[in-house]
Formats: sequence, structure tokens, C-alpha cells
Amino acid sequence: MKYFLVLTWLVFTFHFTGSGQGNPDPDSTFKYKNNLKFNVSTLILYDNVYFFSYERTINRHQTLSISGGPMNFPKFSSLDIKNAQFEKESKRSGYTIGAEYRFYLAKENRYAPPHGLYIGPYINYYRFNGARNITFTDSSGNQSNAKFSSTIDIFNVGVQIGYQFVLWKRLSIDLILFAPSISKYGASFSYEGNINQDHQGQVSQEVVDAIKNRFPLLDKLITNGNLNVSGTAHNDFKVWAPGIKYAVFLGYRFGP
Repeated sequence: MKYFLVLTWLVFTFHFTGSGQGNPDPDSTFKYKNNLKFNVSTLILYDNVYFFSYERTINRHQTLSISGGPMNFPKFSSLDIKNAQFEKESKRSGYTIGAEYRFYLAKENRYAPPHGLYIGPYINYYRFNGARNITFTDSSGNQSNAKFSSTIDIFNVGVQIGYQFVLWKRLSIDLILFAPSISKYGASFSYEGNINQDHQGQVSQEVVDAIKNRFPLLDKLITNGNLNVSGTAHNDFKVWAPGIKYAVFLGYRFGP
């Protein structure tokens, strides 16, 4: 909610303080049809992230965008996991890809796209892989050691509304204000080592609880407060659930 309020404040600040002063001609924003942008908001949630978006103006009311880049899920050691100690990481990688189509509302916008209020559909896919050594201590003080591997997938299909500013014809600030979606969340955990079946379930439970606290929408992976653990050395969890996103992009426009 705080993030949404900040974005809303930015929209009204730029709008009412004459952010378009660098574009006295309403059609001047249409001159450069390519917009290369960097997602600065992902720096808050993820590690080693380079999330870029390329927006191409199709006509005076519509644009098409593709996006993607590498990003890593936060280190499990940074999550609040009480009984599991994660040690050396042997693998941590991830990426995202996506696309969107925007309709810039002619009746609401003074300038040609990509400056102004827009609405349109979008899709995004995220995948994170990791492997690390783990030591788990149960309530009796018994320890289990294993190699813990994880894969997390998130697929979003939704509709977004936002506002993009163009400053001095070349620079852009793109604010995705509200973007609800139907999302498929998936998590796969596997273990190699001497960890027993009881501990497997407890480790999986604590990991997903910690991820849920960091990313609240992932609480849909939990049913009645507990994971559906099979008691094997490999656990899979998948579910469709509502999702939502906000984003801030900084961009540079070029070319015809």
C-alpha cells in the first residue's frame, strides 16, 4: 500500500507541476518510437537483477512492449528461517520474460504516446533455481544435513493501468500503478543427504513460510497453514491464485 501511495503521489506531482514543459508540442513525444527502460523497482525485491523493457510505438494510441532479464531470488539466509541453517550455495540463478500491449487513452492524454495514461493486458513469467547445503535442527536438538535444491515458478496474466511521463522528449518515467492478475505459483524442493522424511516436511514448511512472509502473495502455496508434503525426497506445490504488481521504469527514447 505504501508503494502504491508513493506512485500515486509521483503521478500527481509530475502532472500538476508541468512535467511536460519539455514537450510544448503535443505530438513531439511521437517522434522517437523506441523506448528502452530499466525496472528500478525490482532492485527492492530481488538480487543481481537487470530487468529491461523495450517499448515500441505502433500508432498514435498503442504500443507493444517486451521485457526480461536475469534476476536471482533473495538468499535463503536473508529469510526468517528459525530451525534451518543454509550454508554454502552451489547454484543460484533466475530470469524473467514478459510482454504487454498498451492502449493510451486519447481522451485523457494531451500528448501522443508513450506519454500519458494507459491500460492493457500483460503476461510475465519468473523462474528461480537454487541449490545450497542445509543443516536442520529439530525441537529435540537432532540435526540433519543435506543438499537442498529449489525451483520457484510464477506465471502472471493480467491487466494493468499506469502513467508514463516523457521529459525533454528523450527521458521517460513509467509508473505501473495497478496491475491485477491471475497467477500460477509453483515451488519444487528436493533433498540429497541424510535428512529424514519428518525433517523434509519441516524444512519445506519453514522455507515456504519464510518466502510467504517476504512475498505475501505466495501464501497460496499453503493449505490450511500446512504444506501438502508427500514424505518423499521431492516435494512439488502448484496453485493458481490472484496476484498484483507495481513497477517503476526509467527509460531513454531513440530512433524513428
